[in-house]
Amino acid sequence: MVGRRICGLSIVFVAAAAIAQEVPRPVLHPPSTEAERALAAVLGQGDNEAGSYDFLTDRDGGRKTHGAKFDGYFSPSLLAAIAAHERKLVKQNCGGVYVDGDVCGFDVSPLTCVQDMPADGYRFATERTQVNSVQVAVGWETYGAVIARYRLIKNPGRWVIDAISCPDGPRFNW
Repeated sequence: MVGRRICGLSIVFVAAAAIAQEVPRPVLHPPSTEAERALAAVLGQGDNEAGSYDFLTDRDGGRKTHGAKFDGYFSPSLLAAIAAHERKLVKQNCGGVYVDGDVCGFDVSPLTCVQDMPADGYRFATERTQVNSVQVAVGWETYGAVIARYRLIKNPGRWVIDAISCPDGPRFNW
Protein backbone atom coordinates (compact mmCIF):
# COMPACT_ATOMS: atom_id res chain seq x y z
CA MET A 1 0.00 0.00 0.00
CA VAL A 2 2.83 2.40 0.85
CA GLY A 3 4.51 1.61 -2.47
CA ARG A 4 1.36 2.59 -4.38
CA ARG A 5 1.10 5.91 -2.49
CA ILE A 6 4.73 6.76 -3.22
CA CYS A 7 4.31 5.80 -6.86
CA GLY A 8 1.11 7.88 -7.07
CA LEU A 9 2.82 10.89 -5.49
CA SER A 10 5.76 10.51 -7.89
CA ILE A 11 3.39 10.63 -10.84
CA VAL A 12 1.76 13.78 -9.46
CA PHE A 13 5.15 15.48 -9.00
CA VAL A 14 6.32 14.47 -12.49
CA ALA A 15 3.08 15.77 -14.00
CA ALA A 16 3.37 19.04 -12.07
CA ALA A 17 6.97 19.45 -13.24
CA ALA A 18 5.92 18.84 -16.86
CA ILE A 19 3.19 21.49 -16.59
CA ALA A 20 5.64 23.98 -15.05
CA GLN A 21 8.08 23.44 -17.93
CA GLU A 22 5.40 24.11 -20.54
CA VAL A 23 5.08 27.77 -19.57
CA PRO A 24 6.40 29.62 -22.62
CA ARG A 25 9.16 32.18 -22.26
CA PRO A 26 7.99 35.64 -23.19
CA VAL A 27 8.82 36.78 -26.70
CA LEU A 28 11.12 39.74 -26.13
CA HIS A 29 11.10 42.61 -28.63
CA PRO A 30 12.16 46.27 -28.88
CA PRO A 31 9.92 48.56 -26.81
CA SER A 32 6.63 49.09 -28.61
CA THR A 33 4.02 50.25 -26.10
CA GLU A 34 3.98 53.54 -24.21
CA ALA A 35 4.83 51.73 -20.94
CA GLU A 36 7.66 49.72 -22.54
CA ARG A 37 9.16 52.87 -24.07
CA ALA A 38 8.98 54.64 -20.69
CA LEU A 39 10.69 51.68 -19.01
CA ALA A 40 13.35 51.59 -21.77
CA ALA A 41 14.13 55.25 -21.18
CA VAL A 42 14.53 54.74 -17.43
CA LEU A 43 16.68 51.62 -17.85
CA GLY A 44 18.91 53.34 -20.39
CA GLN A 45 19.26 56.44 -18.23
CA GLY A 46 19.77 54.42 -15.04
CA ASP A 47 22.51 52.30 -16.60
CA ASN A 48 24.36 55.19 -18.16
CA GLU A 49 23.98 57.90 -15.53
CA ALA A 50 26.27 58.14 -12.56
CA GLY A 51 24.30 58.33 -9.37
CA SER A 52 21.43 55.99 -10.20
CA TYR A 53 22.60 53.44 -7.60
CA ASP A 54 22.97 56.14 -4.94
CA PHE A 55 19.56 57.53 -5.83
CA LEU A 56 17.80 54.16 -5.67
CA THR A 57 19.45 53.12 -2.39
CA ASP A 58 19.63 56.66 -0.97
CA ARG A 59 23.27 56.00 -0.21
CA ASP A 60 24.97 59.08 1.20
CA GLY A 61 21.89 61.24 0.57
CA GLY A 62 21.65 60.07 -3.04
CA ARG A 63 17.98 61.00 -3.40
CA LYS A 64 18.74 64.62 -2.67
CA THR A 65 21.95 64.71 -4.71
CA HIS A 66 20.60 62.97 -7.83
CA GLY A 67 16.91 63.80 -7.57
CA ALA A 68 16.96 66.17 -10.52
CA LYS A 69 17.89 63.27 -12.83
CA PHE A 70 15.71 60.53 -11.38
CA ASP A 71 12.74 62.02 -9.51
CA GLY A 72 9.40 61.03 -10.95
CA TYR A 73 10.47 57.70 -12.48
CA PHE A 74 9.92 55.54 -9.38
CA SER A 75 7.11 55.21 -6.86
CA PRO A 76 7.91 56.19 -3.26
CA SER A 77 7.06 52.66 -2.06
CA LEU A 78 9.55 51.11 -4.52
CA LEU A 79 12.29 53.51 -3.44
CA ALA A 80 11.59 52.71 0.22
CA ALA A 81 11.76 48.95 -0.47
CA ILE A 82 15.09 49.21 -2.32
CA ALA A 83 16.66 51.42 0.37
CA ALA A 84 15.46 49.08 3.15
CA HIS A 85 16.97 46.07 1.38
CA GLU A 86 20.26 47.91 0.89
CA ARG A 87 20.40 48.81 4.61
CA LYS A 88 19.74 45.18 5.49
CA LEU A 89 22.58 44.01 3.23
CA VAL A 90 25.02 46.59 4.60
CA LYS A 91 24.16 45.57 8.15
CA GLN A 92 24.50 41.88 7.32
CA ASN A 93 27.71 42.16 5.25
CA CYS A 94 29.59 45.05 6.85
CA GLY A 95 28.12 45.65 10.29
CA GLY A 96 25.93 48.52 9.11
CA VAL A 97 28.72 50.73 7.77
CA TYR A 98 30.04 50.85 4.20
CA VAL A 99 33.64 49.62 3.99
CA ASP A 100 35.77 50.91 1.10
CA GLY A 101 36.68 48.06 -1.22
CA ASP A 102 34.01 45.68 0.13
CA VAL A 103 30.67 44.84 -1.42
CA CYS A 104 28.45 45.75 1.50
CA GLY A 105 25.17 46.29 -0.34
CA PHE A 106 23.87 45.04 -3.66
CA ASP A 107 26.27 43.11 -5.86
CA VAL A 108 24.04 43.81 -8.88
CA SER A 109 22.05 46.83 -9.96
CA PRO A 110 18.78 46.99 -8.01
CA LEU A 111 17.29 48.55 -11.14
CA THR A 112 18.21 45.82 -13.65
CA CYS A 113 19.10 42.84 -11.42
CA VAL A 114 22.41 42.37 -13.29
CA GLN A 115 25.91 43.83 -13.23
CA ASP A 116 26.38 44.65 -16.90
CA MET A 117 24.59 46.56 -19.61
CA PRO A 118 23.52 44.83 -22.82
CA ALA A 119 25.53 45.81 -25.88
CA ASP A 120 22.45 45.33 -28.07
CA GLY A 121 19.91 47.00 -25.78
CA TYR A 122 17.07 45.71 -23.68
CA ARG A 123 14.11 43.75 -25.05
CA PHE A 124 10.60 43.85 -23.58
CA ALA A 125 7.41 41.80 -23.29
CA THR A 126 4.28 43.12 -21.63
CA GLU A 127 2.89 40.16 -19.69
CA ARG A 128 -0.09 41.68 -17.90
CA THR A 129 -2.13 44.82 -18.52
CA GLN A 130 -4.69 46.46 -16.26
CA VAL A 131 -6.31 49.88 -16.40
CA ASN A 132 -3.49 51.79 -14.67
CA SER A 133 -0.73 49.18 -14.38
CA VAL A 134 1.31 46.81 -16.51
CA GLN A 135 3.80 44.06 -15.85
CA VAL A 136 6.75 43.96 -18.24
CA ALA A 137 9.47 41.31 -18.56
CA VAL A 138 12.87 42.59 -19.68
CA GLY A 139 15.82 40.72 -21.12
CA TRP A 140 18.74 40.98 -23.49
CA GLU A 141 18.72 39.72 -27.03
CA THR A 142 22.08 37.97 -26.65
CA TYR A 143 21.31 36.67 -23.15
CA GLY A 144 17.88 35.39 -24.12
CA ALA A 145 16.41 35.03 -20.64
CA VAL A 146 14.38 37.49 -18.60
CA ILE A 147 16.66 39.49 -16.28
CA ALA A 148 13.88 41.34 -14.42
CA ARG A 149 10.17 41.97 -14.25
CA TYR A 150 8.68 45.39 -13.59
CA ARG A 151 5.29 46.65 -12.54
CA LEU A 152 4.62 50.13 -13.83
CA ILE A 153 1.74 52.27 -12.71
CA LYS A 154 0.23 55.16 -14.57
CA ASN A 155 0.60 58.44 -12.73
CA PRO A 156 -0.86 61.55 -14.28
CA GLY A 157 1.04 61.98 -17.52
CA ARG A 158 3.70 59.28 -17.07
CA TRP A 159 4.44 55.63 -16.34
CA VAL A 160 6.32 55.08 -13.07
CA ILE A 161 8.19 51.94 -11.95
CA ASP A 162 6.38 50.65 -8.87
CA ALA A 163 7.92 47.18 -8.38
CA ILE A 164 10.92 45.15 -9.50
CA SER A 165 11.33 41.37 -9.32
CA CYS A 166 14.74 39.81 -9.93
CA PRO A 167 14.66 36.14 -10.96
CA ASP A 168 16.33 34.12 -8.21
CA GLY A 169 16.89 37.35 -6.28
CA PRO A 170 15.16 40.11 -4.38
CA ARG A 171 11.73 41.52 -5.10
CA PHE A 172 11.06 45.14 -4.35
CA ASN A 173 7.50 46.26 -3.56
CA TRP A 174 6.15 43.18 -5.38
